Amino acid sequence: LAITSPNKTCGKSTICVNLALSLARQSDLRIIVLDFDMHRPSIHNILGYRPHISLHEVIKNGHQMDEFLVRIGDNLAFGLNNKPASAPSELLQSKLARTTIEKIKRDFRPDLMIFDMLLSDDHVGFLPAVDCSLLVGAADSTTITQLDYCEKELAELTNVLGVVLNKCRYPDQESGYGYEYY
Repeated sequence: LAITSPNKTCGKSTICVNLALSLARQSDLRIIVLDFDMHRPSIHNILGYRPHISLHEVIKNGHQMDEFLVRIGDNLAFGLNNKPASAPSELLQSKLARTTIEKIKRDFRPDLMIFDMLLSDDHVGFLPAVDCSLLVGAADSTTITQLDYCEKELAELTNVLGVVLNKCRYPDQESGYGYEYY
């Protein structure tokens, strides 16, 4: 599952982490989350853990994944970046990236792999390798035009599960005051 958005700060990384944590409550599911947002990695900030080596370095240099993955409980693991990658497009579309994903599938046999990625040229070559995608838009900053364009691009590359509208504000009907983000 690729979780993506047409622009930054839509909350896709937060949705990615929360979805993984929620699904991991089912102890029979094995889940791996990979931070494929190579320009602005943020999952390490959400989890409050800065790895000593980045996922993009693991892919590029062939490091062992079992030494790198950050485990949360028995059935959830994260592959994190601690800094942006240089030449992410070339890396994500490389044979090394595909080999790494296949090795993860073979060695860890996850039921679900979740990829956090901003829709960009970097991922065009990678998206056909995922089964489906979930598009995230922010209520205050993502336009309908951006969502439409992004959804059409995604649909050409993989299946689109749907669109999540994030950062919605709901007014308090009785007091007239609004809540912060829901």
